[in-house]
Amino acid sequence: MRRLFRYLLLFRPFHSKIDYIKTILLNFSVLPFKQAIKLPIILYNNVKIITIGDIKIQGSIKTGMIKIGVNDAKAHGPSKILLSGELILKGKCDIFYGTVLEGKGKLTFGNNVRIAENCKIMCQHSINIGNNCYFGYDSIIMDTDFHYLVNINTGMIKKNFAPVSIGDGSWISSGCKIMKGTILPKGSIVVGNSLVNKNFKDVPANTIFIGTPAKAFKQGYQRLFNTKIENEITNFFIQNPQVDTYLINLETFNKKNYE
Repeated sequence: MRRLFRYLLLFRPFHSKIDYIKTILLNFSVLPFKQAIKLPIILYNNVKIITIGDIKIQGSIKTGMIKIGVNDAKAHGPSKILLSGELILKGKCDIFYGTVLEGKGKLTFGNNVRIAENCKIMCQHSINIGNNCYFGYDSIIMDTDFHYLVNINTGMIKKNFAPVSIGDGSWISSGCKIMKGTILPKGSIVVGNSLVNKNFKDVPANTIFIGTPAKAFKQGYQRLFNTKIENEITNFFIQNPQVDTYLINLETFNKKNYE
């Protein structure tokens, strides 16, 4: 009991919106005791848990490594969890306020995943999100059409679900729709408001996808995720208004991009 209160004391300086009661209840209701005592999952205020299935955390356990309902800057409403299937978390994960997790399938998050505000992830069968993946606000990821269409000439009905897999280091920009059967290679960049519904497993890594439906546009690009380096580059352009390009050290980029 003392250890539990000690963890609560450690939380307080970091954020005043943590729901400590729900945080404790969730961890101890879904995780083995040795994991739960470290409180790896943090729930922020107004996260509504309607249904919850199995949650498994793989790898080393750290306090607060998984945050749900954090950052409400662009949120339209509360975060909601309606999962009756299996949720697998392989490391650090930030799920922003207003995001909805729904379904009865197997939903897997790799290490260092960030889901921005108002996203909806609907997993009826299988969705796998790789390591170091970021999703912009108002995006939708779903592995099902939910409903069936009947060919009124033949009576044929096609299967309405297929697995979704998003490769490591991918960036899904705001307002995108990732539909059933989508397979994206490592380092994919999906331009804002695009709709992806195809298997791109044979497309090279670090490809930009754009359109509705999305098509491969350019290859050889990767998003800069490191905010410190990003700020340095922004300051460079502000201080040098006549310059339009910046040359980054690729060794530094590859080493520090996900820090």
